[in-house]
Order: sequence, then structure tokens, then C-alpha cells
Amino acid sequence: MAVTFVGSVIAHGVEAGGGGSYTPDFSGVSWQDDDFAIATYFESGTGSVTAPADWYQLWNVLFTSPTRNTTNFYKFLATGEDETPTFTRSAGLAASISVVISIWRGVDTQNPFDAYSQIGAVTNDATPTPLPVTTLVDGCLILTWMALDIQTSFTSAGAPSGYTLTVDYSGATYDDRQQFIASRTQSTAGTETPGDWTHTATPGNTEDGVQQTFALRPVQSANYPVLAGQAGTITGVGVMTATHSINLPAGITSGDLIYIVAGVGAAPVDVSAGPAGFTRVDPTNTSVANFRAWAGWKVADGTEGSTVTLTTNNPSTLAARAFRITNWFEATFYPMYEETAGSSFDPPLIEPDYPDENMYISSVVRDEAQPPSGYNWMIRTHGGLGTGQPVRTQVATKQSPFDTENPLAWFTIGANAHAAVLAVRGAGSAPPTPPTGGGWGIPIHT
Repeated sequence: MAVTFVGSVIAHGVEAGGGGSYTPDFSGVSWQDDDFAIATYFESGTGSVTAPADWYQLWNVLFTSPTRNTTNFYKFLATGEDETPTFTRSAGLAASISVVISIWRGVDTQNPFDAYSQIGAVTNDATPTPLPVTTLVDGCLILTWMALDIQTSFTSAGAPSGYTLTVDYSGATYDDRQQFIASRTQSTAGTETPGDWTHTATPGNTEDGVQQTFALRPVQSANYPVLAGQAGTITGVGVMTATHSINLPAGITSGDLIYIVAGVGAAPVDVSAGPAGFTRVDPTNTSVANFRAWAGWKVADGTEGSTVTLTTNNPSTLAARAFRITNWFEATFYPMYEETAGSSFDPPLIEPDYPDENMYISSVVRDEAQPPSGYNWMIRTHGGLGTGQPVRTQVATKQSPFDTENPLAWFTIGANAHAAVLAVRGAGSAPPTPPTGGGWGIPIHT
């Protein structure tokens, strides 16, 4: 099934400063269950935006010279959907603002973004060149998105050669907050480098803005592992604690794989005991004091409750994510490691040597980060604001037909970040009869 465009809507305005709210109304779009919605937020100021709780954040970037701020969100639509979601802007400089929701059909529900670029700046450029992406599967729909803060009269946008101008909010009505999406189906997976945009402005090329390229993956085989549920936990806010109750996803049944990634506040704190029944993913540098992250796994036996307990040697904050994975055959857990400096965090090449459909889970603990290209469902759990021990735990997943994975960097801030990577093999590649004498095997990478 090919990925196709369903429709789009925009909400926009101009603020003299302070906050505001923007509510695109897509009740007039003929959408259906499992259609995929992308919300692209753009402003010419310094405010930040909060989406409704059921929208996932992809990337956000603030450029300061000149000022441009953007955050992109996404979700799958379902019966009972709020067709008038409100995106709330925090206080910031005076700005022109727009939120566009575009809706697409035939997108894979487990791994909607096969790949995406970083968010790039457009600065005084009449023919911006979209950023390239490299796809994994055939038939992806390539979207090149651009938003412009037009400082002069802007009249039209021209899509890159071979692309269709699918979403077009241009002209005087949208001055300083215009948005466009051009699309093309890529028949064979590989690197896609779109050609230049063209557009017309008078009296000259005084356009500033942002751009990003997405690859929407068409529906794939049912043999991939399934991320069936997840839950977040924040503890120690206000009053720090050494006993942390971590929420588990709902619906856990015997045989499910449960995976937890947790971060705790600043030194001098370390994890003294993980949840009972879980096997810790060993850190690479166990001799380092205050290794302030913990990852662990368990194969569910059907006796799990709604929470598990992790303890620290001193009171602290905690931010954790717990995952429930089904339709799996085996898993390989790679040692958690620490990176002490740098503005990006690059997990290592992993080679589980699985033959077919696989899921890779990459996580980073410490500072706010943007996920690697092709990783989906990034959740940021942020605890400890106001305590002096803030911690962020971010986890994202990727489905791949390949038996090796070299995750691109998480783009993060600061130092002393910790990361873990997990590879899960889909049940579709399992032999007809499960192994005997101990159930499904779980090799641990060392």
C-alpha cells in the first residue's frame, strides 16, 4: 500500500510577546483510523510550544541569528480523535506563528518515519536545497518541508524537480509564517537528495526559515517485534527519595519482554538495587562512582503488578521509561556506557546477526536530546526540576530489515550522558518449534 496525502489545515497568528494557543481544526478532512498526522510548528520568535499529551515530539530547534524556532510532532489518528488539538506557546519575543497539520495514509504504524534529516536553517536563500535522507525500505514517500519567515512580499513556492507541491500555505495571508511540503515516492531504498526549492519574493531574497526532510515508511510485514506498551515515571520531585516506584505498562502477559531505562539525579547518587527479578544491563565502566543510569530486562511470567521498585544509595530524583515488547523471538542487550563530553552522543555499531525483521531501541540519559534518524516514538521523561538534580531519560525505537545497526548520534547538551542499545529479533524469523528446556533464549552481548 502506497503512502498518500489525505489533507492539511493551518492555524496561525501574530503575537506582540507572551504566550498564546493555536488550534488547527481538521474536522473537515476525510481522515480514517490509522491515518498519520504530522504537526509542524514554526515561529519567528523565541517561545517554545507544548502539544497535547498524545502527540509525540520528533525534533525541535531554536536558531538565534536570525531568530527562528520550530518543533515537529506526530501521531496516528483513531476513533474519538480530538480534531481540534491545541498547541500552546510559552512566553517569548514578538513573533509570527503557524501550526500546520498534514495527514497521510498507508504509513507503517510501528515505524512511521523510515528516516529524517536534522532541521536545517534557511537564510537569505532564494533556492534552498533540502537535506538528504537515506531510507531502509522501498516505497517510502519522501517529504521535504520548509517554513519561511518572509520579510518581504512573497508570492509563490516551487517544489524541487520531480516533487509535487502537496501542502502550500503561501502568500500575504501567511506573511512571516508560511509553510510548504513537497512529496515524491521513492521506488527503491537508498539516499534521496531532493533538488532545490524555488520561490518568488519582492524585492529580493530576504527569506529566513527552517527545513527538514522526512521519509514516511509504507506498511510493512507483521513479523517485526511490536512495541505494545510503555509507561513513564518521575519520582523525587519536591522531596527526593531513595525508594523509587517505577510504573510498568498495562496489559503485560506471560512471555512479554519488559525493558526499563532509568536515570537518577546528580552525584553523589548511584543505583544500589534494581527491580526484583530484572537482570541489569551491565555498564561498561562499573568502576566509575555514581554511574547514574540503570537499564534492565525481564521476560514476564504473568505475576507482574503495576509497579517495580528501584533504590538509590542516597535520596535523588528519577526519570524512567518501561517498555512492553511482544511478537519477539530473542534479544541482545548491549552494555550501557558513558560519554563524558561533547554535544552529540553516538551509540556504537551493533551486530546481533539476526536474519530478518528486527527492532532496535536506543536510549540516552542526562540532558535533553534529539533522536537519531529513523528512530520513532521518542519519549522524554524529565524529573527533578527545581531540586538541583534534574535528569532526563529519552528512548526511541527503530525497525530494520538489516542485521547490523549503527545508530546515528543523539544530539544532546552537556556531558556525563549514559546510553544503552537493545536489539530484538522478530518472532517471524523464529523456527517453527520454540527451543526446549528453558523457553525462548535471550543471548546477552558482552
